Amino acid sequence: MSLASPVTRSANLDLSRIALLVVDCDGVLTDGQVLVDPDGIEVKRFSLRDGHGLALAREAGIGLAILTRNPSESLSARARKLGIDEVVASHDKGSAIREICARRGISPAHTAFIGDDVFDLPALAEVGLAIAVADAHPRVLAHADWVTRAAGGHGAVREIVDLLLAHRTAPARSPLAAALEQRRCYLVAEIGQNHQGDPEIARELIHTAKLCGVDAVKSQKREIAALLSVEERNRPYASPHAFGATYGEHRERLELKREAWADLFAYARELGITLFASPWDLPSARLLRELGCPIYKVPSAAVTNLPLLEELAGYGRPLILSTGMSTLEEIDVAVGILGGCELTLLQCTSAYPVESSAVNLRAMQTLAARYGRPVGLSGHHRGIAIDAAAVALGACLLERHFTLDRTMKGTDHAASLEPPGLSKLVRDVRAVEAALGSGEKQVLECERSARDKLRAARPAPRSEPATRAPAFVAASA
Repeated sequence: MSLASPVTRSANLDLSRIALLVVDCDGVLTDGQVLVDPDGIEVKRFSLRDGHGLALAREAGIGLAILTRNPSESLSARARKLGIDEVVASHDKGSAIREICARRGISPAHTAFIGDDVFDLPALAEVGLAIAVADAHPRVLAHADWVTRAAGGHGAVREIVDLLLAHRTAPARSPLAAALEQRRCYLVAEIGQNHQGDPEIARELIHTAKLCGVDAVKSQKREIAALLSVEERNRPYASPHAFGATYGEHRERLELKREAWADLFAYARELGITLFASPWDLPSARLLRELGCPIYKVPSAAVTNLPLLEELAGYGRPLILSTGMSTLEEIDVAVGILGGCELTLLQCTSAYPVESSAVNLRAMQTLAARYGRPVGLSGHHRGIAIDAAAVALGACLLERHFTLDRTMKGTDHAASLEPPGLSKLVRDVRAVEAALGSGEKQVLECERSARDKLRAARPAPRSEPATRAPAFVAASA
């Protein structure tokens, strides 16, 4: 079964505000099968995963109700076991949803309903979050804000509960927003795949970046089977930087496994540094979400990957959009999809390394004026002078590739900073931030001793009557 994606409209939903989840039964909470014992008593199949999900939602304070056209004793017994005291049977599900919300004092806008059949359309039209299971009727899929990856009765309800709980536990203010409030540039060490697929090298990169003083470390995640065609995976790869005989083997060798990613997220939390990633495809994005990735970056190569943008827009996490090799029209579409998110835009030139003349720092100002979003720089240039200049021009985020040794095997190492260079970048950026000051012209406390000393030694004023000081005249006058 192919994985379904949320539709674009989900980008504007605030999932943290959902206070009530109403679930259809047959085809959603159960898989639609009905077993009949020798005494003629009907028994329905319920997914344990869905049941555990509803229990988690109840414990988290999310209101729960079941809305069905076909009540049964097995459904009522299951609801009692889950602690759900409201099972409503109605053939008019739209009116029933309104009545449930009224009884509980919860706005329909803060209510989610998950359904699968055309009978559920009136209820879907009433709520703030309309959800369809993956195997729902086509008309239901067309009207849904969100489509689950799982089919009805096979974990779809648990999937939605996990999504809602992830948004309820998300931090109210992201590290990027906090840095922006403090007028402090957020510094990111991009390790990419300089870890060479080795978790121990990845750990050392994270630890060393922390010692250098950056705010965050970023890597990349690809699902090679989803990203490359069979022909591309089987293409012979004879580069001196190759880690495999074919391009597919090379790319697979550079990927970290799920267990390694989970360990690295935990390790970064122990160190007190943020770790996040750029997913290049839908399976990678979903894996990172399951592991609690706190920030997502859209790589320049994915600016036009609209299904990936739509997926990320529904995660309720800060997003960073890199704009290398993109036209303003392409960025317009991407920002339109991501418009409901906490979004930072990065000027980027997709060359490795990039010459100074192609960095185009003033494009940050173009992006800021066009989209009204915080801007920064994703740099592949040599040296660190350009980074200080970017901060002086208003960059609120800087990302630089980072390696332990530029002579290591791999194409990204040569365009990366080593630890001494990254430490100096942090030093210079913080110095520039301090030097920018408030913009208010006044006599500072550190000037007073020099003012008292040097102005006290000036010649006595002449006896002529004082005249008004001339107004400043521009040199072009």
